[in-house]
Amino acid sequence: MSDPTGRTLTGILPEASPAAAFVDLDGTLLSVSSEKLFLEALYRAGELSRAGVLSFAANYLTHPLRTISEGRGWNRSYLRRMFGVRFREFAAEFAGNELAKAVRPWLAEMVIALSEAGWKTILMTASLEPLASAVAEGLPFDRIVASVPEENDGRLTGKLSGPRPWGREKVILAQRECAGMSMPLDSCMALGDSSSDRHLLESCGYPIAVCPDRKLRAIASERSWAILEGRPVRWA
Repeated sequence: MSDPTGRTLTGILPEASPAAAFVDLDGTLLSVSSEKLFLEALYRAGELSRAGVLSFAANYLTHPLRTISEGRGWNRSYLRRMFGVRFREFAAEFAGNELAKAVRPWLAEMVIALSEAGWKTILMTASLEPLASAVAEGLPFDRIVASVPEENDGRLTGKLSGPRPWGREKVILAQRECAGMSMPLDSCMALGDSSSDRHLLESCGYPIAVCPDRKLRAIASERSWAILEGRPVRWA
């Protein structure tokens, strides 16, 4: 099993009994940042005003420590006051038409191979659930664990309902998934591209760094983790 650039995936699949494989979205399954492009699409379509963009940016400026501790994706204030129904419709259409083009074909091939080999495939991402679900359509994911926007009286609040699957929170959520399937986390596989994914990768028995950023590459090389080469996603 290989992709056109010559990456050979055959040796990546472990010979151990199938367990769960946790797959990241942005930078891993996708070669782009889904929410960055989604925000831009909302603005171009007139669904997000200039004032909304400025308010969103100001939220980062006034909470720098939160950005350091939780990463740039914590800020969902741009969704505030948007109708939930319209948001889900727009997200599904955008993901189906645009994000689907950015799926790494060789990574999708690996997800299919894992599923056929008996692995439980779980898409675990801090990205918004409607985006993740639309991208995952047609791929054999057993579960999708993503960020769910909070809704009140039909409008989004700009906050999340439930946990954001990012950093160490991914480990907690993965442990919860494993408990429900009666399997240890260290028998599982994790695929991620960012240094924020390192916590889940180091908790799983089969960590795979996919097109890793500089920090994750250094960690993966030091710990002899499998690395699938490719261009890292630039988040700025």
